[in-house]
Amino acid sequence: MSNLLVVVRAIHFASSISVAGAAFFPAAVAGEQLKAHREALAPIQRQLDWIVLTGLGIAVASGGLWLLLLASELAQVTEDADSTVWLVLTGTQFGRVSLVRFVIAGLLALLVALRYRKPFLSTLNWLIALLGVAFAVGLAWCGHSGAGLGLSGDFQVGADAVHLVTVAIWVGGLLPLLIVIRPSVLKSATERYQLVRRFSLVATWAVTFLIASGIVNTWYMTDGMRHLFGTEYGTLVLAKAGLLLIMLGFASVNRFWLTPRLATSQGEKTARLLCISTTAEIALGLIVVCIVAVLGQLEPAGHVHTMM
Repeated sequence: MSNLLVVVRAIHFASSISVAGAAFFPAAVAGEQLKAHREALAPIQRQLDWIVLTGLGIAVASGGLWLLLLASELAQVTEDADSTVWLVLTGTQFGRVSLVRFVIAGLLALLVALRYRKPFLSTLNWLIALLGVAFAVGLAWCGHSGAGLGLSGDFQVGADAVHLVTVAIWVGGLLPLLIVIRPSVLKSATERYQLVRRFSLVATWAVTFLIASGIVNTWYMTDGMRHLFGTEYGTLVLAKAGLLLIMLGFASVNRFWLTPRLATSQGEKTARLLCISTTAEIALGLIVVCIVAVLGQLEPAGHVHTMM
């Protein structure tokens, strides 16, 4: 059961991040170019919309399965399988947050459908972006940080929410970036450079807050870093941090070496290299998501040692 729950959590996290990233990207990164080249880039907008809709479908399905698995675990304790699903849905923070996120998913799907009729309405794009980010941020109340109490618990949830927002903007934005910068997409070298440059700026701010919120989360979950080493939870956190450093290495190569060359005569070749590097970032990001899914099933090292 626990292994299946890890898989379901990983799928849910990945799809939620993809939804948020694809919803945020058109408004914050590619909005000007999508609007300036309406006819030529309309298929790109459609692809980004399909990422949102497909991600929502996967997220809702995996979220429902996640809830059923939790209800099944509870039924083994209460021996009342008929009422456990309703109990989890209405009587737990996870269930109530899931209901709110389900409503957000429905609104988001409606707005994306509306964008087919008004594809370049900037206000609509930003509404979709905000709902997409809200859909991902709701996960902060579904993990260990959401179980905290009092002011400390609120601070943990806040840090986790910031962490999720930044992951959605950076990692969730990589697939839309890859779609837009492909050499097969007709755009000038200067336009490709400007778009990547803008994403790099947004991602740089996201990474800054990602690292800060990650340190806060690790501090709480490992009892002030005292149990970061020598525990299974701490080992996975270190593995996650190591993968993040590798991702930052790829991002640095993209930012400081490849991006400046996009506007040169080697722009098309550079765009191919940038696509390869971005694909590697996406793959590493998926591995990190899997680690996060496992961490969600482990008792945080700080919690374990605090109770002992």
